Amino acid sequence: MNKYILANQILSESSRHSTLFHASPVQNLKELKANNKTMNQLAGRGIYATDDMTYASAFCFEWSDADGIRLGRINNGPWTIELPSKYKATLKKKPCSIYTISSKYFNDMTTQLKTPEWVSSTYNIPVMREYKYKSVLEAFEKNKLKVKWL
Repeated sequence: MNKYILANQILSESSRHSTLFHASPVQNLKELKANNKTMNQLAGRGIYATDDMTYASAFCFEWSDADGIRLGRINNGPWTIELPSKYKATLKKKPCSIYTISSKYFNDMTTQLKTPEWVSSTYNIPVMREYKYKSVLEAFEKNKLKVKWL
């Protein structure tokens, strides 16, 4: 089970992962800054990460449900993102990086978020490694995120 976590609560040892993943359209970062504009209605401002690289790749670009985009999985099947076809040309051109970061900056937020995939941190976090992709669609393909065009 993957989780996203927010600093200020204790992460149980059973769910701790040493490495988490954070996706961004910005490449060549050495540190993720918590004062970025990133805002989640459930968790607030912070740096979001997951222990699932496939799930992380879905966040290589900014989107919301209001954009007609959906992300999910059925019975632990593959993660699938449903995208309106109008995004295809843009996502072929937009670069993406997935950063590995230490989980020590994160604390469990599962009970408050009511969705186990999301975690966040209010700390600046040094980047351990960067996976660069020429496009968002390449990130989806290499990380096995299934795409369904609408």
